[in-house]
Amino acid sequence: ALDVAQVMAGYGYGDVARQILRFTLRQLPVRFTNWRAGERLVAGAQYYRLTRDAAYVTEETPGLQAVVARLARALAASPNGLLPRERYSSDIPDEINSFQGQTLVWQGLRAMADVWSATGRQELAARSRAIVARLERGLRRAVALSERRLPDGSLFVPAALLDEGEPFRRLTASRAGSYWNLVVPYALASGFFRPHGPQADGLLRYLLLHGGRLAGLVRAGAFRLSASGSGTDQVYGTNVARFLADNDEADQLVLS
Repeated sequence: ALDVAQVMAGYGYGDVARQILRFTLRQLPVRFTNWRAGERLVAGAQYYRLTRDAAYVTEETPGLQAVVARLARALAASPNGLLPRERYSSDIPDEINSFQGQTLVWQGLRAMADVWSATGRQELAARSRAIVARLERGLRRAVALSERRLPDGSLFVPAALLDEGEPFRRLTASRAGSYWNLVVPYALASGFFRPHGPQADGLLRYLLLHGGRLAGLVRAGAFRLSASGSGTDQVYGTNVARFLADNDEADQLVLS
């Protein structure tokens, strides 16, 4: 839903985006995860960037302040500078140090700090940036310990940080590989890896050489995921597109 909110706002349907944002903020305390919190922060910031709706920022700030406080408490209690383990996804119950969940929080807090700064809430912006700085230190350590450089020059970072995850030779050959291909682009689209840097280049190379895409579409081994006959899952293509755009991959974007 929050991906939909961002796309709708981008097409000028701010009223639809607003309704999604209001609903998801009400629901967030009931079904809280780092991933959902990060997505909500990212989507709210994107809505403001596109609409400059300062009245809506005033409306949602109390709810988001509670989210920031909850993330701050969790990070303060962390022994490794990461937010707590959480479920891999709604389909996979494994409790992991979520690469995608942590980077979404990093991205969302940075983005909302800019919104709060622009709308005169300097204290809240400063608090958010302090959390971001601490989380970034932990995340960069965890990624450095978890990433694997392959002989073909590509780079693999597991969805479960610090759990010794091994690269997938072909992403669609297993359920785990297919899910990696769907969720990790949230991290790639976050801006955590500098565009055209060695990590971004290596991660893009991994997607292209290990079955991450088919004719510009996001691949998934459907025989592993469901009974449907499709071998693509383009609903997740928005994040891959953001990653491609950040790295000036015009031909790949056109193909998508």
